[in-house]
Amino acid sequence: MQALDELRDEFTHFNHKTWSIERIILVECPLDCCEVLRHLLECGAIRWYRTSSQKKALSSLTKIERLLQARAN
Repeated sequence: MQALDELRDEFTHFNHKTWSIERIILVECPLDCCEVLRHLLECGAIRWYRTSSQKKALSSLTKIERLLQARAN
C-alpha cells in the first residue's frame, strides 16, 4: 500500500522527468489492495443491508483478482 501511495504522490506532484513503471508494480500493488479489501469484506467490519450485496462484492473482487493474476503471468 505504501508503494502505491508513493507512486500516486509522484504522479500528483509531477516533475518533468522520464517515467518507467515496472509491470510488476502495476499488478502487485493492486493485488495487495485486493487482499486488504477481501479481509474487510469478510471480517465483519462492514455491515451489509443485504447479504446478497456482500456476495456480489466478493464475486466482483474475485474477478478482479483473477484478471490481475492473469496479467502477472
